[in-house]
Order: sequence, then structure tokens, then C-alpha cells
Amino acid sequence: MIETILQDVRYGLRTLAKTPGFTIVAVLSLALGIGTNSAIFTLIDAVLLKMLPVKNPQELVLLEWSSIKGQPMGARYLSGNNREERGRDIGTSFSYPMCQQMRARATGNGQAFSGIVAFAGVGNMNLLSNGEGGRAFAQMVSANYFSTLGVRAAIGRTFVESDDRPGAAPVCVISDRYWSRRFGGDRSLAGKAIAIEGIPFTIVGVTQPEFFGLQPGLAIDVSVPLALQRLVAPRWDPQASFLTATDHWWVAMMGRLNPGVPARQAGALLDTLFKQELGTGSQAASLELVPGSQGLDQLRGRYSRPLWILMGMVALVLLIACANVANLLLARATGRRREIGVRLSLGAPRSRLIRQLLTESLLLASIGGILGLALAWWGSRLLVTFLSHPDNPTPLNLSPDVRILAFTAAACVVTGLLSAWRPHSARLAWT
Repeated sequence: MIETILQDVRYGLRTLAKTPGFTIVAVLSLALGIGTNSAIFTLIDAVLLKMLPVKNPQELVLLEWSSIKGQPMGARYLSGNNREERGRDIGTSFSYPMCQQMRARATGNGQAFSGIVAFAGVGNMNLLSNGEGGRAFAQMVSANYFSTLGVRAAIGRTFVESDDRPGAAPVCVISDRYWSRRFGGDRSLAGKAIAIEGIPFTIVGVTQPEFFGLQPGLAIDVSVPLALQRLVAPRWDPQASFLTATDHWWVAMMGRLNPGVPARQAGALLDTLFKQELGTGSQAASLELVPGSQGLDQLRGRYSRPLWILMGMVALVLLIACANVANLLLARATGRRREIGVRLSLGAPRSRLIRQLLTESLLLASIGGILGLALAWWGSRLLVTFLSHPDNPTPLNLSPDVRILAFTAAACVVTGLLSAWRPHSARLAWT
């Protein structure tokens, strides 16, 4: 059986080589159709399907609260990913004292979580190093941020508990992307000084290359401990520290479940703690856990619908390519009527001829698929560059994975079958 298939493949390649004009036009048509579909699917994979590049991302959950719209919860200031949905206010920001209480009471041996991390975006900040200035996107994080997520330092170290205490020496961890872009990949960088908004910091480490942060599409360049809030973000409240304010909700939290602990059980525990912290009127609000394996969902919420609509549009391009190739195969079939008739007269079964003709169509689709992958690699990056801000490119992992390769392979098979169906039926009907 395998030898027969190999014979069909060899014969098909020889046949296609005899008609280079037809082969080139057909392959390019299919490459365009398959390539555009694979390019859009690559974006869908990066934005909607891929998990965070951290240790066991399926164990991560994001803490999210909801309350009756307009019902006060004691929060005078709200920041972060907050929205309104079905008459309820929904958010992911909490006060720092509330965060500390939840971390203390829900983490550790025998508890629901092995760790709960806190983080807050700061935005673009002015950085100065070796007399050269620039802008970088910064965030504040708890000391256990990198260790709980399982993110290693490629150079130096990440934060330790002593870094995230009032009065600690200002230190920071930078991303591999920023390290390469700003410092040229200097491996002796750890321990060197950098000024953030005029405040001297010591760079203690560089994160592993694949880690970009917890929000797909948003690259974090610099991370600093939360305890340094008044140094890096005094504009929020110059008079008081947010670290002690219970009416300023500004930090998000993500937890890592202990093995064997159901998310429902952990969520019930945190909901109880949340209501205890709120006190009076807490029944109007609740806390639940949402899957955190893919990070924060701002990018997914913004681009999910447009990407699927675009996927439907480029699927039409693939159907048009199939129709074009089908017409080319019909035109080519006229010159092969005598060949097919001779093979039938010599006793070749119709099933063998059908398999041979399908093999040729699948060969065209396979060659087109290989070229389509190259087109998808280039096209997906071009789309991301087009949609990104020049000063802060959107950091999406567009490298091919099993899903992209499987999608392209499936597209090749479907394309080959669709292109071959009508022409091959017509060829055999002529005999």
C-alpha cells in the first residue's frame, strides 16, 4: 500500500513538472489562500489560545469582584481592568491592605493557594542610564511575583522578600526585550545603576526571554517592588502612601492553586475573606476566580470578535483560490483525456485513477501550504507591526506551534480535496 502511494506521488510530481506554467499558477493561488488563513489563525492563536509562558499556567486564577452597579464598597479610587456588565460593576483592582490580608490567610501549606501575587501597571516612565535617556513601560509587583509564576532570571536574580519592604534599597528587574534593545545584551548588567523618573535604582536581574508579563500584547520593560510606590508613582497621591489606604483600589491579584484544590473551593474561601474585609454592605458584592492561564483578557476582549470576522473573510479567499485551481484543473483535464482512456483500457481500476488524481491535487495543496506557512510568518508579523505603536511594539508570540501546523495541514487537505472534486468527476465522466 505504501509503495503504491509512493508511486502515485512520484508520478504526480513528474506530471506537474511537465506543466510548469499550470503548476506555478495553481501553487501560488493556493499559497495565497492558505497563507492568509494561516496568518490570521496565527494571530488568533497568539491572542486567544496560547497560555502564558510560565510554569503550569493552568494552575493560575485571576481574582475578580462584582457588585450591584452604583453600590459603594468603600473604594474612592479605582484603577485597573474595571467594566460594567449586566447592571453590575466588575473589576480586578483591590486595596493593598486587602491584598495583604488575603495573601496572609489563603496561602501556605494546607491552604488553597501556594502563592498570590499582586501587581499594578505604572505606564511609560523616563529612564536614564549612562547618560542616555528613554521611555520604558513599568509595573510594580509583589516580591513573590516571579517566584510564584515560575519565571526565572536569565541574568542575575528576581525579587526577594527584603526588596519589597518599606525603606528597602530601590531595585528593579528588566525584561529580556528591553535588555536587548536598550543595553545591547550586556551580560554584566546586573548590579548596575539606572535612574527611573530621576530616582537611582539598581538592576538586579533580567527575566527569561519568553516572559512578557501577564497581559498578552503589552510588554513590561521594567518591574519594581510595590513597596516603592511613593518613589515611582508619587503623582497618584503625593500626600499619602497607597500601601496603607483602604479606599484606593489599585492592585490586581493572581493566585496559584495548590495541587488538588478545586477553583470553586478556593473561590469560596476568598469570597468570604473579601466580604469580611468590606464589612457593612458586603452582601452587595462578591468575589470569584476566573482562569488566569492566558493572562489578563484586555487584548482578547478587544480583538476576539474582529479576528473571528477576519477569519471568516479570509476563508472566502481560500474558497476563491480553490475555485480558481478547480478551473485550472478542468482546463488541464482536456489534455489528459487520452491518457486516462489508455490507462482504463489497460485495466487500471477507476479507484486507482481517482487516487492518482487526488494525489496530484494534494501535492499542489501541500506545496502551496509550505509556501503559505512562509507567507503566514511574514504576514502575521506585518499585521502586528501595523497595529502596534512604533515606540512600543505589541509583543505577541507568533512562532508556529502544534495548533498552527495542524491548522495549515488541515487547510492543505481540505483545499486539495475541494480543488479536485469537480474536475476529477468530470475527467472520469468523459471516459
